[in-house]
Amino acid sequence: MKKLLLFGCLIFIGLGAYAQDTISTVPTFINNNGQSGVSFEIEATAAIKVIGIANYFNSGVTSTTIWIRTGGLGITSGPLSVTAANGWSQHQISATVAGNGSSPVYVQNLTPILIPANGKVGIVIQGGLSYYTVPSTAPTTFTNGVATLNAGGALTGFGGTVPSLGFNPRGFLGSIVFEEDLLGNCTDPFTNVTTDSILATTAQINWTPGAGNNSFWVEYGLAGFTPGSGTKITGSYPGAQPPVNLTGLSVNTDYDYYIGEICNSGADSIYSASPNKFKTTKLCAPATNLAATNIFATSADISWSHAGGANSFTIYYGAGLSQTATSSPYTLTGLTSNTAYDIYVVADCGTTNGISDSIGPASFFTPCTITTAPFIENFDGTTWIASGNNNANSIDQCWSSSPATSSTTVFKWIPRSTAPTSGNGPLVDKTGGNFMYCEASGSASGNVAELISPQIDASGLTTPGLYFEQHRFSNATIADMQVQVSNDFGTTWDTVYTVAGDIQTSNSAPWLLEFVNLAAYTGDTIMVKFVQIGNGCCGDAAIDKVEIKEAPTCPWPTSVTVPSTTSSSAIVNWTDPSGTSWDLEWGPVGFTQGTGNVKTTSSNPDTITGLGSDTEYEVYVRANCVTGGNGFSIWIGPIPFRTKCAPFTAPYFNDFSTDIANTLPNCWSQIKTYGTGNFQTQIETEAFGNPYSTPNHLGIYNWANFTATDVLAAVSPSFSDLTAGDKRVNFFAKTTWAGNNLLIGTTSDGVTVNYIDTIPFPTANSYQQYFVDLNSANGYNGIDNQVVFAFDLSNTTNTFDWIYIDDFTYEQIPACNPPTITSLGAVPGITTATVFWGSGSQGDATQVQWGTPNFMQGTGALVGSTTVNGTVDTTVATGLTGNTQYEFWVRDSCNASGFSPWIGPYTFYTLCSPLSAPFAENFDGSTWFASGNNTGNTINNCWSSSPDVSLGNEPFKWIPRSTGPTSGNGPLNDNTGLNFMYCEASGSTSGDIAYLTTPLIDVSSLTAPALYFDQHRFSATIADLDVEVSNDFGATWTNVYTITGQVQTSSSAPWSSEFVNLPIFVGDTISVRFVQTGNGCCGDAAIDNVEIKEAPTCPDPGNLSAVSVSDTAATFTWLGSLTSVYNEVWWGPVGFFQGTGTTGGTKMTTTTDSLTVDTLMDGSCYDYYVRSVCGPGDTTIWVGPYTFCTLCKTFTAPFFEDFDGPSWTASGTNAGNQLNQCWSSSPDVSQAAEPFKWIPRSTGPTSGNGPLTDNTGGNFMYCEASGSSPGDIAYLSLPPIDLSSLSNAGMYFDQHRNANNGSIADMSVEISTNNGSTWDTLYTVTGQIQTTSGAPWVTQFIDLNAYTSNTVLIRFIQDGNGCCGDAAIDNIIINSVVAEDLEVLAGSFDRQDPCLTTNDTLKVSFRNNLGSTVNFATDPLTVNYDVSGPINTVGTITVNSGTLALGDTLEVMATNIDLSAPGMYMFDAYLDSNAFNLDPFNDTLLGAASIDVKAPLDAKPDTVTFINNTTDTVNIEATLLFGASTFFITEICHFRGSTNGAPTGGWPSYLTADDYIEITGPPGADLGGITFEQWSTTSLNGTITFPSGTFLSPNGTAIIMTGQTASASQPANFLYDGRGTGTVTYGSGTAAGRILKDAQGNIIDAVGYNAYTFPATAGVTAQDWSGTAPTGSGSAGNRLEGADVNSATNWVNSGTSTQKQNPNALNQNVVLPTPPSLAGFTWTLNGNIIDTLTSITVGPYTTSGIYNYVAEYNGQCGLITDTVVVVVNLGGCVPPTALAMSNVTCSDADISWTSDAGTLLSFVRYDTTGFNPATGGALLINPTSPATLTGLMPGTTYDVWVADSCATGAAGSMITFTTASGPLPTIAVSYTQTSTTLSSAVVSFDATGSTGVDTYTWDFGGGSMGTGVNATFTYAANGTFPVTLTVTNGCGSVDSTFNVIVQGISIEESALGQSLSIFPNPSDGNFNLSFTLESSENVELRVLNSAGQIILKNNLGSIDKYDGSIDLSNQAKGMYILQIETSNGTVNRRVTIQ
Repeated sequence: MKKLLLFGCLIFIGLGAYAQDTISTVPTFINNNGQSGVSFEIEATAAIKVIGIANYFNSGVTSTTIWIRTGGLGITSGPLSVTAANGWSQHQISATVAGNGSSPVYVQNLTPILIPANGKVGIVIQGGLSYYTVPSTAPTTFTNGVATLNAGGALTGFGGTVPSLGFNPRGFLGSIVFEEDLLGNCTDPFTNVTTDSILATTAQINWTPGAGNNSFWVEYGLAGFTPGSGTKITGSYPGAQPPVNLTGLSVNTDYDYYIGEICNSGADSIYSASPNKFKTTKLCAPATNLAATNIFATSADISWSHAGGANSFTIYYGAGLSQTATSSPYTLTGLTSNTAYDIYVVADCGTTNGISDSIGPASFFTPCTITTAPFIENFDGTTWIASGNNNANSIDQCWSSSPATSSTTVFKWIPRSTAPTSGNGPLVDKTGGNFMYCEASGSASGNVAELISPQIDASGLTTPGLYFEQHRFSNATIADMQVQVSNDFGTTWDTVYTVAGDIQTSNSAPWLLEFVNLAAYTGDTIMVKFVQIGNGCCGDAAIDKVEIKEAPTCPWPTSVTVPSTTSSSAIVNWTDPSGTSWDLEWGPVGFTQGTGNVKTTSSNPDTITGLGSDTEYEVYVRANCVTGGNGFSIWIGPIPFRTKCAPFTAPYFNDFSTDIANTLPNCWSQIKTYGTGNFQTQIETEAFGNPYSTPNHLGIYNWANFTATDVLAAVSPSFSDLTAGDKRVNFFAKTTWAGNNLLIGTTSDGVTVNYIDTIPFPTANSYQQYFVDLNSANGYNGIDNQVVFAFDLSNTTNTFDWIYIDDFTYEQIPACNPPTITSLGAVPGITTATVFWGSGSQGDATQVQWGTPNFMQGTGALVGSTTVNGTVDTTVATGLTGNTQYEFWVRDSCNASGFSPWIGPYTFYTLCSPLSAPFAENFDGSTWFASGNNTGNTINNCWSSSPDVSLGNEPFKWIPRSTGPTSGNGPLNDNTGLNFMYCEASGSTSGDIAYLTTPLIDVSSLTAPALYFDQHRFSATIADLDVEVSNDFGATWTNVYTITGQVQTSSSAPWSSEFVNLPIFVGDTISVRFVQTGNGCCGDAAIDNVEIKEAPTCPDPGNLSAVSVSDTAATFTWLGSLTSVYNEVWWGPVGFFQGTGTTGGTKMTTTTDSLTVDTLMDGSCYDYYVRSVCGPGDTTIWVGPYTFCTLCKTFTAPFFEDFDGPSWTASGTNAGNQLNQCWSSSPDVSQAAEPFKWIPRSTGPTSGNGPLTDNTGGNFMYCEASGSSPGDIAYLSLPPIDLSSLSNAGMYFDQHRNANNGSIADMSVEISTNNGSTWDTLYTVTGQIQTTSGAPWVTQFIDLNAYTSNTVLIRFIQDGNGCCGDAAIDNIIINSVVAEDLEVLAGSFDRQDPCLTTNDTLKVSFRNNLGSTVNFATDPLTVNYDVSGPINTVGTITVNSGTLALGDTLEVMATNIDLSAPGMYMFDAYLDSNAFNLDPFNDTLLGAASIDVKAPLDAKPDTVTFINNTTDTVNIEATLLFGASTFFITEICHFRGSTNGAPTGGWPSYLTADDYIEITGPPGADLGGITFEQWSTTSLNGTITFPSGTFLSPNGTAIIMTGQTASASQPANFLYDGRGTGTVTYGSGTAAGRILKDAQGNIIDAVGYNAYTFPATAGVTAQDWSGTAPTGSGSAGNRLEGADVNSATNWVNSGTSTQKQNPNALNQNVVLPTPPSLAGFTWTLNGNIIDTLTSITVGPYTTSGIYNYVAEYNGQCGLITDTVVVVVNLGGCVPPTALAMSNVTCSDADISWTSDAGTLLSFVRYDTTGFNPATGGALLINPTSPATLTGLMPGTTYDVWVADSCATGAAGSMITFTTASGPLPTIAVSYTQTSTTLSSAVVSFDATGSTGVDTYTWDFGGGSMGTGVNATFTYAANGTFPVTLTVTNGCGSVDSTFNVIVQGISIEESALGQSLSIFPNPSDGNFNLSFTLESSENVELRVLNSAGQIILKNNLGSIDKYDGSIDLSNQAKGMYILQIETSNGTVNRRVTIQ
């Protein structure tokens, strides 16, 4: 019977799907573009289902979102808007893909996309992907059978970013897999399903039958009908054939229908998986063939057809307008011109048949009203919109363009108001608004763009003419433009004008007016069309100001050009076929017409003469028609030209500063024999590349593809005196690639070059000065007149390099050479300057002259001169003025042979005269200018910067700023109201230095000079700032201050003020410079408000540092004050604060500026503060903290680190991690912005490359590679380790290196014996070790025996590769090497028997990690175990035989484990410590295994049940934990989620996402630990292991959901959801098997399908599985999957042979058996057996009493029992009386009662009011009255039931009470300051006056706590401190916060001492005074003179803050003492009047 049932389910599984087909666009489409989205369409002639989509996804892309739209993309022009409003929906979100960037990959688990017959679906794939830019010649339609893929078309292929895909055409790169949406097993499917002839009550269905099919059926019904409930039509082939007519339909109604065919003589079928749809029409047939013709500005003819029966027709149009007609055609009138219309027609068939459906729309556009000439359009009105790019433009509606302006096509006419970015179009509009423009670069050769005017009536013109302005410039080849005219409304067109090639020569050239005579169209109405041809490349056409008006009587000349010039003349040429006389006017560029030179000529071309050389001119031309009586034409022009250069003579100089960038310099030419494009060879003036003298230099660029004989050269102007042979060239040159050569030569024809010299460039990018003589001695031929600079192409293979030339000089060869200009320099003073030049003179003397800028040597503003001996290279220039600019020149006297040229100028500024201190500069005056960027800034002349502030191309320098920089690192605003000085770090390289130097400052008037300045430094990686002082005019500098790292923590943090004492510079004249170092990265420094003035009378210490730091000692140093008497130092752990009780520190004094402390802890970090004491009451503030860390002590091996202790912090991200103090990393672990570094981790990284888990249970060290660049290095350094105690040192560590089979960079381990001076490499690993992140760690050994006697440093070095692969290490051990090491791996309980026994088993496995094979016979091993649980067991396992090879694992077993009591057990395992024990840390495994032991029999309910009614019953049941052999697989079927009958979507053909398995067994049995396996072919496909607690239902069944995905559908009574958990989907007919195994792997049951034979590896034997399996699929009537020996006893089939199962009704048509009785199980009552089922109902009862129902099972565990007690009281027992509550508090209460004398037991249950005592509540069994109820809540109402049992039953009574809400405890507290010292005070607290308190908690702040009724706390400073006391009792808690006033500690730590500010001090007697107190106090202010006399006293009253002043200006100069007295003490300060 079981075999028969199984077959009924598989009739659905066996149905086969129609064969799959694929359509691919690859390789027709290729990968040449990409974005994040692409579209395509799929349409089909039969219903299909798309089940696969493959696409080119970028490498690393892991998910995609798929959008679909029914009906296709649904657009007529781009862009494609993918939104819900446009009908799009997200079909699948974040579907999984594995993009590789090189080939299409399939979307995983694609949800099928259904496409109905003759339907279409648009699809958009979203994600990082590639696509194809589709040319016009490529196919865009791909068809395979019934499906067509449309991709890459103008309206199907869009690319871009969702929601707006704006690029097209773009082609989808990939494939689709589809199958017809049919189910069944017929080989030949039917196709081409169509629905036609649809009328009001009938419709016709047609299809193409499948060849060989026998018959068909059609079932139809209202839309949504359930198959089987519709109307069915059948027929047999070949007698009956489609089409089939459906009749009796309802009017205007939606219908569905299904088609099926029968094959194989009725054995199989094929049918529609989803319905086909149609809708019937109305009774009144709609019109057809709707059309609009004869469309005019205000009317149109509308026509249609109709079958008859209509009385009238309503024509709907416009916004709700309509007109009624009785016949077709009909003229629709009253339309608006230039308007788009949609037309609909509805037929009216009278009262009986009503109106029809509408037909339409028929769309048309009424033309514009005809415009009358004269006509003008300049494209500037509001109907023309120019967006500035290719999209969002619009044109006047009366004009038209093709392609449409609104389309996404690039090549089209659009309006523009600005020049295009291509550089080809005009720079400006002709008429001040817009022009029409056609971009050529988006075209393909032969493309056409048309712009068509409206209709223009030219009949009013005598001779019509077309005028328009045009601009055509391409610098290459621009394609033709035609002008065409139509006089028949656009039916035919005549070409009246054609222009080819460029007209303008630059984008800035003026527009050109064109005229076309239209005499042939006199009297006509015309349209004009501008037709631009595409060439696929370049050159953009533009037109403007189109006019049709009278033709001129004197036509003007066209095509005016200046084809050639000389140095004094120019030839002018033009076109004018009808003219005979012309006027020319010319002048300099920009001249006003009427003021130029004019001539009349009859020659064309004509020559104008008398021009200047190398000069720009403009010329105008007009026709002179005076002789014919027609006057003059308009002037045409200006036409610009430039005359050629006349030959030059020496000296000639060109620094190219006035030449136009990106063009040849004026008068220069070039020789190029290869490379002609703009981006190929270039010889031109350049601004980039850092010219020697800004802004330009001359560049020569060698592109690729040259040969050694090619020439690439710049040619100088012609020199008429070059032939004299006594000239030379003097120039600067450099190259961008070392090894290039520059050739110097001459030429006379610009073709043939005579090379003279070769200049090699050994280095790159460094300008050097060169001299080349052009004389016969050097190879000059005496003929050539031009100089040539050529790139030596014969000497290089380098490409894409530049050679630059600057400051070119052509000059006489001097009698001797002067020094080079680069050797000139000066060291300025105030009135003198030391000037110098290159050493060594070629002459006998050197002359020097100096003066103000631009003086002429020997004349003008010459200030001084001197002559020195030729062997001297320096002199002093005198007579100078401070803060003034000068320059000097030098030349050599050439031993009576003349002089060298003057060389210079070298410009310098003299120093400013010293400024007298006090000095202040806030950078806000007019001499400081901040431009807001890196260029255009200036600083005060008396200050200097290096690099100079004027160097625009130097990013790393000091500049003024008034606003925060864009980097986000600098300050947000200035500190003084305008500017600050700022140094940008990001432009630096490591080691760069930027200087900012003050003027000279005379500090001799200051008693104690000091430097003050504000600074702002924000960035974790900012480099150092130093402050240096010079007192010898900059010859030497002394460092007085250094700051490392950031000061602020954000850009918005306030500025900090700095003070630097300068006592060693008393009496000097000094300069101060701020020196910022670059780090190549980040962090910007800013300073402001620089002052040099008197130091305070007691200056703050500065420059805090810690030197000579060891593990226990450090010396604190600082820059102290000359006036200090002694210094106080306070030090403690990091974070302590001096003067508070937060964390104690140590306070010490010293009379020097340093202090050595030798009581520190190793490897610890400390803060220290310093303040100076200059006299009584005269102290500085505490300065600090300065933070330092002591060195770690040297560790003595053995050494171990697993990174798991509290000193290692793993945040899980790149930031917030911490290393043990004795370890270090570089980059530092704290650098959050640095991704490539070693960090601790406790979990696997998200990259998927690192290990999934730690190897030691906590953390591991990890280095993330993806943030690195090639060459990056990450270091991890161990502390110093002394190996001398080891006999044979070795190091072990675990490592994990996985790159997912990609590239991981090397890791090495290095060792140093000399504290890191040198390192030896111990180990290097290349590439990955693991292949997956889940692969186990491996252990690496390194021999350290060579270093055994040393103290060593060891570090791990991971290289970066910029990509992937992450390294991890763990478990580092340094120890003496032993032969072996065993590691305990795992443990398990092996409990074979479900009975509670004392003889269970546990297992322990261990592995041989190291050394040779272990022989246990000679070296036995003891394994200890410790079992804890309800019963504890301790024991050992001895291994004294056998061997264990290296790397092998051994498992040992212990028996006699006592698990006889139910509960949770766990055991630990330990290996003994013997010789094979290198690593003692892997010998212990805590928590090796755990197990929950359950009683084999559990009767429910657990507690006593009360029965008080004669009709009550109780359900009792027993759960048994039996051996697994009683479980069977009894059903495997499919769930699809319909309401009734067949599942939704038809019966399944194979197991998919919603399958279930039914397993039967003993009712209530636990499936926990049972495994379900799925097999096919010879492979195990998947497993499910059921968790504990998966209990069978009372009828002995469990429904287990399986399948690959978690679907929403599920049976209401399913037990375990295993979907997506190790399950698979099998196709139709797949032979498969299923196995149940118990927890020990023993086979319980096995079933098979389709004659499946289990492989030997499955372990299935005859005792597991027998019977005859079905031979194939498809037979109806069976539900089980295969044959099984249990089927006949467990299942009965009551269904027919064709009955299918309803998946929503489990076990439908199956009679379930009565739950099986269990042999040996009984329920007994009073010793009598009452039932053998595990779940029964007992009652009702007629007699009161206590009923003990005993569940007994006598089986494999022997006799076991459990009892359910039911107490029945039907009036026979006396209930308890006198129930009373007492001692009711907030949390407990007492209940008392009186029981009857016959009471046997008492029970008390209590819970919140309303609870059911039969099912819940706290239970007290047989308590004594009174009983205490505990665990209560305050203010809560409770019910208490007391029940007494007697011989005849039980009876109960209830009482209700409410717990107390109070009283809460009260607080009464006092405190006393019991002892006080100079540094602390002890305060005692007393709360004995509090009442009702259970606990006391004291909070003293800062984390300090106390308990008890009394507490003490020590304070380290005076002040008012809050204290909070919290008291609690059962009713709740109360807290009270009060202030404690501490007095008498040294006043300097008080708020007054800390906040007191006196300024200025010294002063003229007026002092500003401010301070803040912690609370209001009476304050008295006094001033004492040096004799101690009070000269001023002022009582300020009770205040908490003071801001005021005191006036002592009437007192003598000198020192005074200011006293401020409060109730907490007195503060003294010294003030000075001067």
